[in-house]
Amino acid sequence: MSLAITTVCTSIAALTIAGVKIRDLDNVPVSALKLTPILFPDAANPISNFTPTRESYGGGSSMLCDVEYDLNYLFLYGELGGGRTGLDYLEDRMLKVQAIYDAILGIDTLTGAVDVWPNSNVQFVTLADPAGKEYLGCAMSFHVQEFWR
Repeated sequence: MSLAITTVCTSIAALTIAGVKIRDLDNVPVSALKLTPILFPDAANPISNFTPTRESYGGGSSMLCDVEYDLNYLFLYGELGGGRTGLDYLEDRMLKVQAIYDAILGIDTLTGAVDVWPNSNVQFVTLADPAGKEYLGCAMSFHVQEFWR
C-alpha cells in the first residue's frame, strides 16, 4: 500500500468554491497575475508534521499504521496595493476563507484519506507567488489522516 498524498491534493483541487480558483500540484501557477483569488499548494513547503503511528507489529506489507500530516496551501486574494488601505476588501477576503473552510469541512468522501481538517489561523500577510510578485493573502494548512495498510 502506498500513501495517497497527491491524491488528496487532487481531491482538494476538485472542490468547487464560488469565486476562488483552486490548483493542484501539477498546475501551481508560475504567476498569480489575473488569477486571484486563488488557492494552491505551497511549492516551498507542501507537507509538514508528517507523523506515522504504528498500529500493529510486523514490518513491510504486514504493518498497519495511521499517518497524519499537514498539506500547506497559499491563498492569494489580490495584488498588494490593489485596495486603498488593505482593509477595503477584508469582508470579501474573509468570505472567501470561510468558503474554503466550508468546502473542506463539508467533504463527505475524500479520495485517498480518512479525514481532512482545517488546521490554520487566518493571518492576512504579504505573500509572494512563485514569480515573486506580492499579494495579500494567507497561508492555510489542512490536517490529513490516512490509514496505511
